[in-house]
Amino acid sequence: MTIPMPTMERIRAMDARGTSARQIAKELGVSRNTVAKYVAQEDFSPKPVAHSPRSIVDEYAHIITGWLIDDLRQPKKQRHTGRRVYDRLVAEHGFTGSYSTVQRWVKRWRQSRRQPGEGFNELVWEPGIAQADFGEADVYIQGVRTRVHVLVMTFPYSNARYAAALPGETSECVCEGLRRIFEHVGLAPHAIVFDNATGVGKRDWARRVTTTRLFELFKLHYRVQARFTSPGSGNEKGSVENAVGYIRRNFLVPLPHVESLPALTPVLLEAGDGLLATTHYRKRDTIGAWFQDDRQAMLELPGIGFDACTWLSRRVDLVGNVQIDEVKYHAGNEYAGQQVQVGLRAFTVLIVTLTGTVIAEHPRTYGATSSTVHDPAQLIPGLSRKPGAMRNSPLRQHLPPELLHVFDQADPHETRRLLRVLQHVSGQAGFPATVEVMAKIAADGRTINQAEVEMGATRTTESAQPGAGSVDLGVYDRLTERASA
Repeated sequence: MTIPMPTMERIRAMDARGTSARQIAKELGVSRNTVAKYVAQEDFSPKPVAHSPRSIVDEYAHIITGWLIDDLRQPKKQRHTGRRVYDRLVAEHGFTGSYSTVQRWVKRWRQSRRQPGEGFNELVWEPGIAQADFGEADVYIQGVRTRVHVLVMTFPYSNARYAAALPGETSECVCEGLRRIFEHVGLAPHAIVFDNATGVGKRDWARRVTTTRLFELFKLHYRVQARFTSPGSGNEKGSVENAVGYIRRNFLVPLPHVESLPALTPVLLEAGDGLLATTHYRKRDTIGAWFQDDRQAMLELPGIGFDACTWLSRRVDLVGNVQIDEVKYHAGNEYAGQQVQVGLRAFTVLIVTLTGTVIAEHPRTYGATSSTVHDPAQLIPGLSRKPGAMRNSPLRQHLPPELLHVFDQADPHETRRLLRVLQHVSGQAGFPATVEVMAKIAADGRTINQAEVEMGATRTTESAQPGAGSVDLGVYDRLTERASA
């Protein structure tokens, strides 16, 4: 029985005056045992309150404990989570309680069995050291919702955070993203901590990291050191892991709309600059003030930016394609059987001859695809020689319905003529503008002639360029004269 503290005080005060226990009990209306207890008690210092919560899960404790103890012999990524324990209790033992009660019970069980030294250690970071890791986010690119990869680099000393948007997590992407951040900051960190060699290398069975040749050259170029965290040691790079979530919640909500993926990176970098004016979450000053210490410890950039390009040797197959991983890129029918060099960058694939002549440049595709990546203008010369192949050519997917109708109604001679118009004007004004003009003429029901297409495509191309207001109108006069000739 617990009695009020004023009653305890009166018991001890009356005892101090020599009042008998019987008299104290009678006057205060308590038992003599209670009086004896508080008279004899020597220590009234506050003590922590022991709390042993009871749970509906307790009756299943022997079952869950068996599972969790057996987990200790299993790989860390194949052990029971709170959700898995709950699902098994429901399916195998008819458990009717909630998931949250099971989750709390499992958490208490694991906390009670932690060994000395387990858990996270607070780490102290020197100025000029960065951490890097990838996260994923959705954005709208030309109105299409697209999943992109975001390379985040943080400076744990100051908590400065920067990010670059990329199409993948390859070595080329890592080097390109880091270069963009370095050049925005104007300096390079003297060391970068990576998670599990993400994108820049791989671990062998002994957990040794082997980095790619491209990344080794990148480090030499910027004189940067690289360190890699131990697998599963998230606390070694907690700064960047927190930053990945922060950037996703604060820089990418609501989902941004951009014209291209490279256009997203300047938005992210400027948002990183905006953070410099905010107060550090622990230190008494702005992040920008502490970032000055980081900058003092960082390295000057070389005069030339690193070209993050991996060069591979490939042989062109019989239909003019080269294969990189699971993707085929069109080099051109005329190069069938030849050996070529292929340059892989984060956003593009460049195909050149052994003497360095550029054959084609394509947007880089990540992941498997059943269709060949090609520049539609490259397909035209081969079709001009064999116009009968037009009905089944990949070029068709790049032509609007109005123009396709004209091709489908044309005989082989007319098809060849139309293809030569498309080829000639595309070489001057670009494929998109040429197709746009040819489709408009076809929609008007007029005959497509080269001079009119050339004039219209040139006008379209020049009007889309900066400073289009100062156009040499004489070119149109000359083209008009040719069209009427």
